[in-house]
Amino acid sequence: MENRKSDRRRILITGGGGFIGSAIASHAISRGHQVYVADDLSTGIAEAVPAEARLIEIDLSCRQDVDCLFRDVQPDVVSHHAAQSAVAGSLDDPAIDLPSNYAALLNVLNASVATAAGHFIFASSCSVYGNCAVPADETMPLNPLSPYGISKAAGEHYVELNRFAWTESLVLVLFQAGFAVCLCRLSRSSALARW
Repeated sequence: MENRKSDRRRILITGGGGFIGSAIASHAISRGHQVYVADDLSTGIAEAVPAEARLIEIDLSCRQDVDCLFRDVQPDVVSHHAAQSAVAGSLDDPAIDLPSNYAALLNVLNASVATAAGHFIFASSCSVYGNCAVPADETMPLNPLSPYGISKAAGEHYVELNRFAWTESLVLVLFQAGFAVCLCRLSRSSALARW
């Protein structure tokens, strides 16, 4: 089913040079949306970003740069996937998560609220549950056992604090085994279903 022109949305995907972000970018483009990818390419790959998307190299931990990005793009949907995701790295040096998993998230959240983005999608992780059976049930209590898991659990709480800022929906996406399972939490309506 083709999208009508009026259904076309400006979608900003942070971390869109990664495996999941680039797949979401491709899907959004196939649905007729205008896609912007914001990535510092520290682990993402420019060649993974669809040619139809506008790639913006940016350090999301720099608030001024993020504010400028959001003023320029004026996204309808923000899909936040940018993060430091190496659990082992965070065990060796917990501070490694600070720029990407805390500062960048807070900057993106603040800019999303300031520019009135209608949808916010946050990519969390099953690591927020600690050691658990796969697949994890989203009703399980949060029990992160690594600095990375703690950063993702904190991210969920930061997003939840802002949930009433988005008029249409708020979705938290949790990935298990890298990409296999998606669970939507705190959803008022399904932004993903419209893609």
